[in-house]
Amino acid sequence: MTTLGITVIAMPPPTTLAAPLPTPMAVGTLLAPALAAGAIWIAGARVGRARVRDLAVSSPGGVPTLDDPHGVGDFIDPCARAQPVHGRFRVALRAPEARGVAILLGCSALLAVVTGSLVPLVLALPATAYTLRRRARAQVLRAAIDRRAGVTELATAMVGELRAGQAPSEAFTVAAHVLAGPVRTCLTEAVAVARVGGDVPDALVRAAAAPGADALARIAACWRVAAERGAGFAPALDRIAAGLRAEESGHRELEAELSGARTTARLLAALPLVGLVLGQGVGADPLDVLLHTPLGVGCLVLGLILIALGLDWTDRIARDARGPRWTA
Repeated sequence: MTTLGITVIAMPPPTTLAAPLPTPMAVGTLLAPALAAGAIWIAGARVGRARVRDLAVSSPGGVPTLDDPHGVGDFIDPCARAQPVHGRFRVALRAPEARGVAILLGCSALLAVVTGSLVPLVLALPATAYTLRRRARAQVLRAAIDRRAGVTELATAMVGELRAGQAPSEAFTVAAHVLAGPVRTCLTEAVAVARVGGDVPDALVRAAAAPGADALARIAACWRVAAERGAGFAPALDRIAAGLRAEESGHRELEAELSGARTTARLLAALPLVGLVLGQGVGADPLDVLLHTPLGVGCLVLGLILIALGLDWTDRIARDARGPRWTA
């Protein structure tokens, strides 16, 4: 603009630069490592508590155990077990639970970054808890099945030792040494009682409370009757062992039949993922609807709840088929 021969240059008004708001993608990128680290830390604490329970099985007070026949005990300095934070993470990552949690949260974080939505990260927390709960129940069931097979092996081995001329307590101790897995830990107290000449049948009755070890009560009853009435322990225990082997064969057939139902339920639970992949492939973009619209988020949450209920229902049917003794 020119006024009286003087040129005036009009300057634009100063503008205030507003700080950009964080996008969902950026928030997801920042939250994903924190969530994964917290989940791995929790899973590592679970592993640590399990190891403490395993150490507590050994007797520090001089009572002999399966792994400590002389009763020396396993004295471990807690300070020697202390590890730095990075060492705890390395130990935690070796656990299958921690690896599963890390994979689930990593996939959720990747999906959140790709889609620009925080919904996958929010849903990853209850999904992780549900997955850990199902894995814990599967481990309890697996341990119960191993105990059942171990009790059958114990009865069969005891019959052989009794017929070889061993006393009942010695036969039980020798037979217990050949066992492995959860039943070995279950019999720790009974073996210690047998070595000091205590009431082994009573210890077997207490050990029979563990899931899958209920047949120990039959061995204890047979042992008690043979000791009180002078009946032949080996022939009676041989009949119990034969019955346990027949039951074990029936349980294996039942597990084989139930495996088909479990596989079908898992395939049905995975079908929605196949539908999402097909939808993305044809250009329908179902992820945009599920993660960026209220109706889509509601449908996603409802679908995940129905999948969880379906899997739990299948587990309930299988648990009812096995019987109530398989639950702790």
